[in-house]
Amino acid sequence: MHRLAGHAALLSSTLAVLLLAGCSAPEPAPEPAPAVDDGWSSRMSQVLTDPAGQGGADGSLTAGVGSDDGSDDGSDDQDGVARVTLASVRGGEYDVLGVCRNADVVRLTVERLGSDGEPEEIYGETDIPCGATVRLPVTIGQGGATIEATGPVGADWHATIVTPDWQPGLTTFG
Repeated sequence: MHRLAGHAALLSSTLAVLLLAGCSAPEPAPEPAPAVDDGWSSRMSQVLTDPAGQGGADGSLTAGVGSDDGSDDGSDDQDGVARVTLASVRGGEYDVLGVCRNADVVRLTVERLGSDGEPEEIYGETDIPCGATVRLPVTIGQGGATIEATGPVGADWHATIVTPDWQPGLTTFG
């Protein structure tokens, strides 16, 4: 009988510990890391801005309206999109310089949108291998230009419309 009382005491102690452990609050989820603004976008703008150019755009690709291309091939290669319209671009011959990071490739398209907001004319398009600078020659018509970047969500991109054959000066960052 004494042995049975000992087992009962051990069992009730174990049960009490398990119940207390079950009642303890779960550990909070770790906070997401804050976005790091390391100045990449500012440096790209500084390096790639042609004083005689027509401006540019940059940002980080996000999922949203227009990011679904309708395909269901299971890849995540085209799940982010950014689109910026530069209404003041004068018609003419230009080069578009594009760079990206945080992805393998970002697709860059320079186009004119119709009144319905859909592409009406594509001036040029290319893939940018991230880590390299791509030069895309385009002939832009009257009425401005829209720059669209597509690729993985979180990829950073920058595109600038420059005069043909313009070369950025040599810049080093410390």
